Amino acid sequence: MEENLLISYLKGYFYRLSRNPERALKVYRKILNHHPQKVWLYPLIVKLHGKAKKDILELDLPTLRRALFLRPHQKAIVMAAANYYLRKNIMTPEAAKIYNIALAFDPDNIDLLNALGRIYLQDTKNYAKGLDIYHKLASLGQGELLNNQNLVRAFLKRNSEKLYGVSSIN
Repeated sequence: MEENLLISYLKGYFYRLSRNPERALKVYRKILNHHPQKVWLYPLIVKLHGKAKKDILELDLPTLRRALFLRPHQKAIVMAAANYYLRKNIMTPEAAKIYNIALAFDPDNIDLLNALGRIYLQDTKNYAKGLDIYHKLASLGQGELLNNQNLVRAFLKRNSEKLYGVSSIN
């Protein structure tokens, strides 16, 4: 016989109040497995995952994406998503959006800045933004990150466009 939904909610809430995020996480996961329409649980699961100090890579990407969709500006969720994407080395336009939002919460995060700079220089070919980010990294004392072939190419491309109106660098 399936446990009453209200009792499950109360159990999860009790575990949250008693500062037992691992047990609350199990209860809410169980509820979500039986009732996937309870979308409000996705952000809660991501936050509890962080409070339980579990490795972010244990969290599944669909849960993370749903939580981010529901709470796109909630710091704990955005930072969890950014951490997940960094650890998985995901360098896509979607990752760039997440990194930009995360930088609003932590503007001097070197890992986020470096990843975003790489996305701009390599994947989107947005050299001006990439150079701005690497300039910020240099101002934060991260000069060793500037030894990057893509960064040199971006600098040459931007300057040749400024001087000649067209880039001679491919």
